[in-house]
Amino acid sequence: MASQKYGVLQERRKLVIVGDAMCGKTCLLFTFKDDQFVSTSGITMLNKYQKNVQIDEKIIDFTFYDITGIEHYENFRALSYPDTNIILICFSVDNPVSVTSITDRWIPEVRYFCNQCPVILVACKKDLRTDPHVIAKLKQEGEKPVTTDIGGQLAIQIKADAYIECSAKTREGVQDLFVHAARLSLKKRSHKECILY
Repeated sequence: MASQKYGVLQERRKLVIVGDAMCGKTCLLFTFKDDQFVSTSGITMLNKYQKNVQIDEKIIDFTFYDITGIEHYENFRALSYPDTNIILICFSVDNPVSVTSITDRWIPEVRYFCNQCPVILVACKKDLRTDPHVIAKLKQEGEKPVTTDIGGQLAIQIKADAYIECSAKTREGVQDLFVHAARLSLKKRSHKECILY
């Protein structure tokens, strides 16, 4: 829905952000919403935020739905999907299991409830990719941080409309992510090309 205020076109859009618990999606939203990093450790069930994003001559009045990533809450999450304009599916670069969940859980669920909705695959916690403690911990588990190549290949595999890496802590890529989400929310979904950032 669009409205005109002070000569600027306003559009209302709904963004839903999903991903495994503790993958960084709530911190990402706080960083964008409040322009500061806030470390969160609690489990999110459903948080709803509002913020405007200006692109070109339009103001996008975004309502963000941050919904639980706990596995047994599919029916609860289903209530948040109607009328969604853009989906962010998140994983954490320091948690390879969260990558597996994209194809096993998140993309089937999102496509079931929001089939034609644009999707951005988001790699959270980009700053941890080079953290020596994280690298050492993953090495002990026989794992490595998730690379840009792996994320990009996954985005193509799930037919995401874009792939963006960011860090809520350093704010790298956060503004670009939400500006791109605002632009995509105004378009119909297309699988012709996945844009990698």
